[in-house]
Amino acid sequence: QFKHMNIAMTSWYSNQAHLASYFDMMMDSELQAEIADENHAYITDTLYYIYNEAETLAGPEGKRILELRKSSDTQIYISRSEISNQVKEGRLSIIEHPSGHCTNPSCNRVCDMTTCQFKVVTKEKALELVSMRERFISKFQAISEAKVNQPNILSNIYYQIRSIEKVFDEHDIAYS
Repeated sequence: QFKHMNIAMTSWYSNQAHLASYFDMMMDSELQAEIADENHAYITDTLYYIYNEAETLAGPEGKRILELRKSSDTQIYISRSEISNQVKEGRLSIIEHPSGHCTNPSCNRVCDMTTCQFKVVTKEKALELVSMRERFISKFQAISEAKVNQPNILSNIYYQIRSIEKVFDEHDIAYS
C-alpha cells in the first residue's frame, strides 16, 4: 500500500510513527522554522520554474500550465511573490514523485502517476525516466521470455513503458 522498496520503511511508518511525532515535538523550534523556510523556498523555486521558465512540460497539468502561459501577455505568468503567497495559503503545492511532480495540495503519494490529472513532468525529470524505461523493458522481456502467464502484470508494465514514451514524445526526447 505504501509502495516502499524496502519493507523496513513501511514498518517505520506503520509502527514507529508515534516515535517520529514525539521527536518532532522535541526538535528545536528555531531549527523547525529554518527547515520550514527552506522547504517553502524550494517549493516556490520549483513552481516558479514550472510556471515561468520551463520550455517544455508534460502531463495533464503541465499541458494546462503551458496553455495558460501561451494565453498570457507577459513573460512571467505568476510572480515569485504570488507563488510564495499561494504556497503559504495552501493553494499551490508540489510533491516530487519518481516519474514527475504532483501539484495536488492533498496528494497522498499513493496515486497512479501514469493517469494523475495533477502530473507535471519537466524535461529534467523526463530525462531521469530513461533508465526507468529500460528497466521496465528488461522486466517485460524477461517475463515474456519465461512464458509466465501473467497478462495483468505484462499489461501493467507495457502501459508504464508507453506512459514514459508519451512523456518523451511531449519533450521531443528520442527513444527506440
